[in-house]
Amino acid sequence: MKRIVMFPETSQFLVFLFSQNGQKPTLQRTRNIESIWNGLMLQLYKSLVRPYLEYANDVWSPRLMRTIHALESIQRRATKLIPNLSKLSYEDRLNRLKLPSLVYRRNRNDMVQVFKYLHTIWKCDDNLFEVVSDQRTRGHQYKLFKSRWETALRGHFFVNRVTNLWNELPAEVTAAESVNSFKERLDSFLANKPWLYDYEAYN
Repeated sequence: MKRIVMFPETSQFLVFLFSQNGQKPTLQRTRNIESIWNGLMLQLYKSLVRPYLEYANDVWSPRLMRTIHALESIQRRATKLIPNLSKLSYEDRLNRLKLPSLVYRRNRNDMVQVFKYLHTIWKCDDNLFEVVSDQRTRGHQYKLFKSRWETALRGHFFVNRVTNLWNELPAEVTAAESVNSFKERLDSFLANKPWLYDYEAYN
């Protein structure tokens, strides 16, 4: 009967199991095992945790910084469970994992929903947006009329908070032929936004 020795790092424990199976724990094999473990942890987070953080976020998207911090802290803790990245800053961990901040994903999702509505992919009985009819306006043909509001809460309603970012998009993005094409072009445009990995840079 083999005696199981528990190691502080789970990836080291996996290396131990491989070595017990007759495989010499070379440096390359150790790195491969760590890579598999990191990918597994990341996939578990994306599948089992993040959907709860993003449920119906186009309706209730957080406005207060303390709520935004609370949501990001869950992703912060999840990424810290990956052993070889635990000592990096949160922003650096996201960058290494190519895992966008939750702020980025909420804004991206907002843009996808606006695209679907303006291109009648999903229909709504109410006229949610007013498209600027003046074709002399600089930008794309789907630019939205920016309403005025008196309170910050009203300004954070879906139809109001999406206006600035949507109007900022290039014409080749808003004129995409399909949702998938729009997502690809949108990701390319948003790739240079500082809040891709640094959620505190968003204002």
